[in-house]
Amino acid sequence: MDRDFHFFGTFTAAAQAGFSGAEALTIATAAQFVDDCTESVTHKPAPLHRCPRQVWVLSRGGYVFTPIITAVEDISAWAGAFESDETRQIWMPFHYLPGNTPSNLDPVTVRRGRAGESLDCLCRPGSEAARELVNFAVARYGELAAVDRRLALMLVGICMHVFADTYAHQDFAGCASSELNAPSQGIWRNTGSFTNKGRWKGRRWIPRGKSYREIAWPWRVEQVPDSPLTAYSDAPTDATRLGHCHMGHLPDISSIAYEFYPCWADGLADTNRNNPEIFLACFMEMVRALRAVRSGDRFAFLASEGEADEAYDRDASFFNGVKKVISPSDHDPCDRDLYGTGMNMAADIWFRASEERWKRLVADTVAPGIRVDMAVYDATRDAWADQVKSAGGREMAVREFTELPFVKWNCAAKAVFAHLFQRLQTPGNRMKVLPFDKLSACMPSQFHLLDEIAEFWVPKGKRGGGYYYSDQVARLKVRNRALQRATTPFEIETLFFC
Repeated sequence: MDRDFHFFGTFTAAAQAGFSGAEALTIATAAQFVDDCTESVTHKPAPLHRCPRQVWVLSRGGYVFTPIITAVEDISAWAGAFESDETRQIWMPFHYLPGNTPSNLDPVTVRRGRAGESLDCLCRPGSEAARELVNFAVARYGELAAVDRRLALMLVGICMHVFADTYAHQDFAGCASSELNAPSQGIWRNTGSFTNKGRWKGRRWIPRGKSYREIAWPWRVEQVPDSPLTAYSDAPTDATRLGHCHMGHLPDISSIAYEFYPCWADGLADTNRNNPEIFLACFMEMVRALRAVRSGDRFAFLASEGEADEAYDRDASFFNGVKKVISPSDHDPCDRDLYGTGMNMAADIWFRASEERWKRLVADTVAPGIRVDMAVYDATRDAWADQVKSAGGREMAVREFTELPFVKWNCAAKAVFAHLFQRLQTPGNRMKVLPFDKLSACMPSQFHLLDEIAEFWVPKGKRGGGYYYSDQVARLKVRNRALQRATTPFEIETLFFC
């Protein structure tokens, strides 16, 4: 998913769930910033392995805060050719949450195929991991809303980003693996086809029978725009094996259906993609998840097609507006060009058109009178990055530290990471997010497992002294000596040098 859904879609879902316009904007901003908190924000401009992170030294006890990274701007600079898979601890928890494991309580469809045990790493919608992520947000929001409402809303927004990506990124994995992420035979031998012509029938989007056409991959056309929707690399490098890099932006485009047959597929399951249906299903469940956050009730996925139809019918008029945004009519000029060029179109052109459709929906039906657009988000994003550059490396008081919006967001991101870290270390996922026998030189996870929300925001009478660990991390600490060493108080110099 791109900014159109992570920002506008999340805002719209939060407003529909009952949050105020200002609250929905905080949630949406936090959700989109997951894609923008890269090494360019958190590290000083120099070769990455040789430069210090931007850190804060607090006047109370000399505590050193080091920010977490939730996205990568340049995978080739972030790690060497043999180290890029270390960034699994970014991609798996924040963008490709593993969920391809059976659950009696969830509607997840488990994929089977030739990749064996590593298929556990596939991102899947309706998974136990996604459900428990929402319930983590429910619990933490209930605890934090009275202490720092903005912090609580930010944590919810980060969880909604991860939750939404379980739909758009389904059947891909957050590790460098052609076995898991590449299309069968490669796009050179099997170019595939797509369509954006079809019609809605309730929750279902039905492609027009003979409207599929070949995808115009860059190597098939004479003129290619900068950063096209079909940006890809069929070369088996570490960077291009990550996630859906082989498929360009196809999983992010809400209005298309396309052929997809991954290397691991056994031919027994339909792996072709119907993005309009996927995006609508995601939006409906996001509204339900955010309603659970507001009410404090535990979240569970819609368990059957009948339940999903009932949920759709209750808000059918509203969802009809959302459907027109996700999949515009054949008369929409941008989508007409999308089809006519075989998707040989600059990504910015299509996503900006999608953003404008969401913006109109927000203005007309969701939050009239409230300015919600990408200019507002961009100003916030840049201001947060400036906070890092201006404050990093100097000593500051705890109160000043805890009032910085970037710090609030980053501590919330660490809390989400700590919640997911245990799941990514358990035997159910044989490909671990970070093996402890080789801690990452680029992004060492031990700096991100301290519960700094409890340390700096929870009233003293409701927490223990010193470093506070969540129950999940405490169990890991007992089980793993490497983690135990990594999460004890550490020297300041350790943080300054990767």
